[in-house]
Amino acid sequence: MDEAVAQRVLEALQPVGIEAALKTTEQAQTEDDEKRQALNLALERARYEANRARGQFDAVNRKIAWQRANSRPAGTVLWLK
Repeated sequence: MDEAVAQRVLEALQPVGIEAALKTTEQAQTEDDEKRQALNLALERARYEANRARGQFDAVNRKIAWQRANSRPAGTVLWLK
């Protein structure tokens, strides 16, 4: 008889267990989505910073090339690629 009672209790609790498992899965999915969004934002910021640094580097290189070109004696030819 105890086995029959235990079986009835398990049958009654089964929907609650399934519901809890679904809720846990949904929470895990939400957390994963939030982490993915944070990583995408970090990647976007890193790309922005890299492009900004590249632009500053290129501007400095152009300025240096211009200064060198203008500091050469007259008649000197400077070949830039």
